Amino acid sequence: MHLWGLLALLEKGVSKTTFAKFEESDDFAFWDRYFKDSAHNDRYPYVDPLTRTRRIKSHPHSNIATARKQTFENTWGAAISQAKGLATEWRLANNYATIFRDLALKKGGIVYRCPTVDLAVWLFRNEEFPDTATAREVEERLRSRFPQDQQDYSTTFDFRDEGADQLFTSAAPLDSDYQKAIEEVLLPGEGMPTPTPIVRKVAEPKGGGEDYALQIASDDYVLLQVQELLGIGSSGIILKGAPGTGKTWYAHQIAQKLVKDPTKHVLKVQFHPSYGYEDFVEGYRPTEKTKSGFEIIDKVFLDACKEAQHADGLVVLIIDEINRGDPARILGELLTYIERGYRGEEFHLPYSGKRRAVPPNLVVLGTMNPFDRSITELDMALVRRFDHIDLKPQSEIVGQFLERQGGFTAAQIARITQWFDDIQGLVAPQGIGHTYFKDVQRPEHLRAVWRYRILPFCESTLDLDDASKANLVSSFESMYADVVGQHAAEPPR
Repeated sequence: MHLWGLLALLEKGVSKTTFAKFEESDDFAFWDRYFKDSAHNDRYPYVDPLTRTRRIKSHPHSNIATARKQTFENTWGAAISQAKGLATEWRLANNYATIFRDLALKKGGIVYRCPTVDLAVWLFRNEEFPDTATAREVEERLRSRFPQDQQDYSTTFDFRDEGADQLFTSAAPLDSDYQKAIEEVLLPGEGMPTPTPIVRKVAEPKGGGEDYALQIASDDYVLLQVQELLGIGSSGIILKGAPGTGKTWYAHQIAQKLVKDPTKHVLKVQFHPSYGYEDFVEGYRPTEKTKSGFEIIDKVFLDACKEAQHADGLVVLIIDEINRGDPARILGELLTYIERGYRGEEFHLPYSGKRRAVPPNLVVLGTMNPFDRSITELDMALVRRFDHIDLKPQSEIVGQFLERQGGFTAAQIARITQWFDDIQGLVAPQGIGHTYFKDVQRPEHLRAVWRYRILPFCESTLDLDDASKANLVSSFESMYADVVGQHAAEPPR
């Protein structure tokens, strides 16, 4: 995923020395050049060879563009972007190639550099070469298309020289030839991989709730960040963002990706102001077995610890709204023992006096809205023990929701997503989330969501002055008029 984001920047002339303009239209052009399938279907016309997935027509670059911004730039510091007028400009960090190698190409302490010829074969599969072309000539085209200095190129790419007879045939290969070549390099008994879409339908759990019928892909940018943090030894991870950015949904989806048995190895609790240690760790309950009429029982955290002790793999405890409770009161001594350096070390429980330890395979995954002004700041003792992943409002996901519902034209979707991006500044600092649009099927649904969900949220959480509110309402009415006008002129797909 990070490879495509980097190559798109390099092709546009983004370098370590100067800023260069790079917009969403450049991402579209990159995917049109290299990933369009000649035998494509209308809905998923792009093929990503690295993940063996098809990508949607309206936003083929969505995960890649988000990963470039959120991870490549914000988390890794491998690039810098800036707004210049109405344009966006990018520049690569001086050590971007080293960062890319260490964080994207290294696994188990081994660096797997990108194979130059293999990559070029895919990217240039529809371009002409002389019959006598060697791997060196293929490499020259790749390096001229995606310029890097020699040191950066050697850091990220692996070149092996081959003759023309190793690269070209006199006739186009058949599908069966590709199948045979792939099977020859598979591990014994592995079998052909099955391509999977970006999201796929799964059985909806009992109890309903959020839209769990969609499952994230293995290359989802949030999942990749979680896996990266777990790889370096995270004590706990908090997904934070404004309402509507999918924090709880993501927590459930990520948990199911991390564990072997989601029915047993995923536990959930929600914090609130009256929640305490006796609700979370251990507490009393009435019983006829003792003279006092009470007994001490394990609560959800100790249940999760016991499950993790017997599990062959990870166990995930989801703490929803983690900042709505008092961490010191709820966690007590666990503030220390959830830390990675103290995992497995026994401590005494205050009520029962039993000795317990937090297993190293227990993953604590929290969600929080940092903009909720009805509660106090998250305790700094908890902040420094947890890693934090920001979930931002994403117009790409708005487009995917509207595309999936099938009630809007491409022009309408483009107008709605443009408006979604434009108003983020009007409701700063948190913005509004993309999940408000997941059930919008027609223009009248859009107006209802605006009137009864988005506008009240903006009014209640922000102290908007009359001018700001007027701008917000005016922007919606203008967008809605455009959408309705397009609806009348062009029937939805």
